[in-house]
Amino acid sequence: TFGAMILPSGPTVATIDTSSVLRVAMADDSRRIALQAGQAWFQVAKDRKRPFVVDAGIAQVRAVGTAFSVRRTGNGVRVAVTEGRVAAWATDSGGTMTILEAGQYATFRPGAVGPEVATAPAAIERSLAWRSGEISLENETLGSAVEQFNRYNQQQLVIVDGDLTNARLVGLFRIDRPADFAATLSASLDVAVTTTPAEIRLARKKNPQP
Repeated sequence: TFGAMILPSGPTVATIDTSSVLRVAMADDSRRIALQAGQAWFQVAKDRKRPFVVDAGIAQVRAVGTAFSVRRTGNGVRVAVTEGRVAAWATDSGGTMTILEAGQYATFRPGAVGPEVATAPAAIERSLAWRSGEISLENETLGSAVEQFNRYNQQQLVIVDGDLTNARLVGLFRIDRPADFAATLSASLDVAVTTTPAEIRLARKKNPQP
């Protein structure tokens, strides 16, 4: 599950995604968060005497009076800004910073000299739909959607026929209702759905033999 945590630093709020691990270290002269895994969205109270820094391993993020998300996976770190601006830098870059404005995101890859930066406010909002318990799909693949649903649910979606994996989807769904998502696939992609307590299996419908 996911949830929100009010940090002991004034009205600073961290909304934490499922399967995420973070450590909080507050001091008189700094506010530091170590994001060890997963994703969190931070709404940061202004306090210039105590900078707010998120340590995501290969990348660091510093903010004053802003809102942003940090996602850490085995493939890298993505920082996305929803309000204000942040400074982000690769841990091994010697302090060379990238300034990100609202609507921008930066992707840090292991071993890369600097981040990949893009402006995509609508995509950022879709990627943060998990904060309200939803998944927003805008031309994502079925394989990607299934991976996201399975992070939140014990009843797992399983793609039986591999050619379904790259089917493209558009829609807004409740993240805790994989059966509703499967029902939509049954109607829109002509998918056969088989449900057990542990799985929801997705396969191509077989044409009846003449």
